This record gives sequence, structure tokens and C-alpha cells, in this order.
Amino acid sequence: MDMYQQVLAIQPDNPLALEALRRLALQTQRWSVYVEVLTRSAECAESPEEAAQYLLAAARVQTKRLEVVDQALYTLLKALEYAPEDLVILRQIEILYEQNQRCDEVVKVLRREAEVTDDPRERVPILFKLGNILESELGQAEEAVTVLQEAVTLMPSYVPAKQALGR
Repeated sequence: MDMYQQVLAIQPDNPLALEALRRLALQTQRWSVYVEVLTRSAECAESPEEAAQYLLAAARVQTKRLEVVDQALYTLLKALEYAPEDLVILRQIEILYEQNQRCDEVVKVLRREAEVTDDPRERVPILFKLGNILESELGQAEEAVTVLQEAVTLMPSYVPAKQALGR
């Protein structure tokens, strides 16, 4: 590992050294090193999508292995800068905000998810969840009704949204 780190000290964007360090850090379960190398790989990535995927991987390790949720959230927000319409990244951010009971932030993320989702079969459940949080967690009943009505308009057969409007 030291040899590859020396290479990176001289040539910080050396793809072979970065790949080797990623592999070694993963194999040896040196999670902090792995996150550091993934983050560095994102900075040297050839495309925004590739950078976002490195950062997503880093955030997952930060969450599951290192249990540093705040750092993981920061990493995901950075990944979102590279791929602002990536639903996987958005959903990971949503999950972390939910775990930390940050309902205002969950609402923002759900709104973004709904914006970038074209398929009504995927969009309607997002709107339903958004409506529920607006109503039950934030006490914004009028806004919840508007969101739920949009869900029913998009998919009249979606029973949960219809039932929620009937309350």
C-alpha cells in the first residue's frame, strides 16, 4: 500500500495507483483508507457520473462500516453535485435524513425525486410519501392535499393516495 501512496504523492491522479489502493483497502478492510481513496478517485474521475459513483460508494462505507452518518451525508451531497438527477443518491440522502428525523430535509429530497422521475409508477409513491410527511410530520395539510391530488391525477388507481385524501 505504501508504494502506491508514494506514487500518488508524486502523481495524485495516477489511475493505476488509485485502482490498486482501492482494491487493497477493500481487501484489507481498511475502511478509512478506502473512503479516502474513493474520494480521491472521484476528484480524478473522467466523468461526473463516475465521480458520483465513487462518492456514493464512499458514503455507503461511511454509513455501514464507519458509522459516520454526518460525513456520509456530506459525501452524498457532494455526489449529488456531480449527478443532480441520480435517484440512487437522492434516495440514500432521503434515508439518512429520515434516520436523523430531519423531516424538512426529507421533504426537499422527495420533491427533488418527484421532479426527476418521469414514470408515474415510480413518481406516485414518492408523492404519496411526500404528502404523508407534509401532513403527519409537518402539519401542512393543505400542501399535503395538493401533493396527494397530483398523485391521484397521475395514477387514479393508486388506492393509498385516494384513501389519504379521504381522511
